[in-house]
Amino acid sequence: MRSLIVDDSMTNAKMLKSFLSPFGECDIATDGKEAIEVYTNSIESDTLYRLICLDIMMPEMNGHAVLSKLRQIEDENNIPSRNKAKIIMVSGAPLKENLINAFKSRCDAYLPKPFSKNGLFRHLYTLELIDPDTLIKNLLNIKTAK
Repeated sequence: MRSLIVDDSMTNAKMLKSFLSPFGECDIATDGKEAIEVYTNSIESDTLYRLICLDIMMPEMNGHAVLSKLRQIEDENNIPSRNKAKIIMVSGAPLKENLINAFKSRCDAYLPKPFSKNGLFRHLYTLELIDPDTLIKNLLNIKTAK
């Protein structure tokens, strides 16, 4: 699973990357403009992201604006629903308003900060990005033989 993490806090971005790295390649964008550029490049190179973890509170361009733009880009490029990125909005801001706006902008899930590995993995499972065995192994921190 190829993932893009968009967060202006490198601490949060690195934590998400450490959680997601076992599932595949993870890239980090530190602001909304960079995220849009990276995502557009992934479409042009036919290396789509399956997951985007998108912080809401960022300078210049907040996560809601980025989410709307990403969905617009997918629509303009006729990306089929099954190939569109699953977008999890991440925020430490007050829940109600951000939650409503996130889903209006067509996010797939909402993860409040401080987030946990288990909370993230439950979303990955619900969004069908990981299977039940993978969920259980990671929740229980079971090491698999290579």
